[in-house]
This record gives sequence, C-alpha cells and structure tokens, in this order.
Amino acid sequence: MGSTATRNLEWTPNVMRSLFIVLSLTGLLPQQGPEVLWSRGERARAIEALEAQLERGETPAARRQLVEWCFAVHRYRAALDGAAKLGEEGAALEGRALYFLGRYTEALELLPKDDGEAVLMRIEALRALGREWAEWVDVAGDLLGETDERVFGLRGRVCLEGGEFEEAALWFEAVLEVEALDAEALFGLGRALVLWGERERGMVVLERHREVTPLLDALEFAQRGLDLAPAHGANHAAVGDAWRSLVPFDRGSYRRAERSYRRAVKLLSGAERVPVHLRHARLVAEHGRGALEAAKILDGVLEELEDVRLLVRAADLYLEGGEKWKGVERLERALALKPDDEAIAARLREAGGSE
Repeated sequence: MGSTATRNLEWTPNVMRSLFIVLSLTGLLPQQGPEVLWSRGERARAIEALEAQLERGETPAARRQLVEWCFAVHRYRAALDGAAKLGEEGAALEGRALYFLGRYTEALELLPKDDGEAVLMRIEALRALGREWAEWVDVAGDLLGETDERVFGLRGRVCLEGGEFEEAALWFEAVLEVEALDAEALFGLGRALVLWGERERGMVVLERHREVTPLLDALEFAQRGLDLAPAHGANHAAVGDAWRSLVPFDRGSYRRAERSYRRAVKLLSGAERVPVHLRHARLVAEHGRGALEAAKILDGVLEELEDVRLLVRAADLYLEGGEKWKGVERLERALALKPDDEAIAARLREAGGSE
C-alpha cells in the first residue's frame, strides 16, 4: 500500500513524463541506446548518446550513422566534422555537407560524379558559382532517369537560358504536373511564357509563384522542427498548418494537412488536443466537405472531451450550415460550462436561443 498522497495522485501522461525524466536523471532507469531514442523520436538525445558511445570506442559504422543523423536534423557543421573522421570513405559525405553549408567550390572537389543526388548538388553548386553546368544535365538524366521531374526542370532551365522559350515552358509544365508546388518550375514557367510572348499567362504564373514562395518557406521551417522532434505533437500540428495554407494552390496539400493534424492528436493528450481539433475543423470547413462535416468532426471529439472552445466552434459551424437548433444546443452546453461568459450568452441570444 502506498501513501495517501500516492494513492490520490492522478497518473496523467504529463505526470508520467515528469516521473520518467526524474528517474532518468537520478539513474534509476536504465539508459536507452541511441537507436531506441532515435526510433522514439528523441533525436537530439539519440545523437548525444551516439556521440558518447563513439567517445568510448570508434567504429566506422557508428560514425557514419552519426553523420547521417546529423544530416537528418540539418546539423551540417557536425556532419562535416564527423565525415572528416571517416577518411576517404567519408569524402562523399563531406562533399554533401559542404554543399549544404554553401561552400560550393570545396564541395565540387568531393561530390561523386556517379550518384544522381550528388550530381544535382553539383549542378546547383556550379550555377551558384556562375560556372558552366548544362553539360551535367545528361549525366543527371542517365543516373536519375529521364522521367524524373527534377530532370524535367533542368531541361527547362537549359532551354530557357538558350532562348528556346516555348520548349522551356513545356518542360516546366511537365514538372508542375508532378509537383504543383515546385517554386522554381513556377518561376521558370512564368519567365518562359513572358519571353515567348504569352505575357498575360506568364504574369499570372509569376504572381502564383510570388504567393506560394513564403508559404513554402513556412512549410520548410515547420518541417525542420519536425525533423528534430518528430514525437512532438505540436510540431506535426505546425506542419499541418503549413500544408493547410497551401491547399488553395494544390489540392494534394489537403490530404497532407489532415494527416499531420491526425498525427498531432495521437501524440497530444487532453486539452492539448483542442487547438488541433479546431484547426482540423477549419481545414474541413474551408477546403473540404463544408461546415456541417466540420461540426460533426468536433461532435465526435466532444463525446470524450467536453470543452467550451469545441462547443462554441461546433455551434458556429452548425449555424453556418443552416442547422440552427444544433447550434443553439451547443451554445447552451457551452454556457452551462461557463455561465458568466457574456460573449457566449450574446451568441446564444443572437442565435435565437434562451439563456
């Protein structure tokens, strides 16, 4: 039998996490191996554990694993330092790290010429340095396959720089058929159309590029956070928000946003989930099956979590969808939870309900 305090303690997920941390810090729990930590999404801790393991004994396999993990979380300086310790075996990894660090001249000395991904990096490095790059496009096509949309984009660039504007437009359109949010293809297509004489069409595409670019930057920022901590529900929710903003430009983003929100909910608990459910409902209402379907999603959540925010939003959605009585009923439930909330009372009066 435990103490009265222990018996009365509510073992919520947050309490359990706090207890786990305390036990870990005091050494009462066995240390987890790097691979276990990585698979659990604790990537910073996994890297630290693997570094400690390498301090006890160096092995090429473990060092290579550390370098790859550093790439995965965008720690390119650490990846470069680790690759250098592999000697000749790490040359290709050094070249890759130097490329991501913007040290293009050095990267060109080490990037392999028989690997498709490395050839793409070589082309971008040559372009950044203002050096001849077009001769590598055929190499990229041989290694990656001529149906790879990245090769389409390279063909488009070659045509654009060579003054073959109509053919360039066709290549860039082929890229966008595969990846509608390819910013460089949008820009290339817009320029090609303008230079070809299709100015009006080209300006529309360039405006689309202008609108999409900051949204793609936001997505990249959110994705980097997720790469570092994939077990954090808030990071998945942030990625969901970024995809939601892109839905007007690409319907495929809708499915990606929904998947991110659902993953976030699985990783969060209790009231932490409420904001994510609300954002999911907004996605469905604005870009999916409409207000009533979004309200039904919130109703499903309300079966296990009676929350004022969910009730008020569900009410708004039902009122918007024309099902007034359902909206009134949910406002009444919300007011019962917060009887002194004048904003809810005002909404209820406006909806035609009674306080």
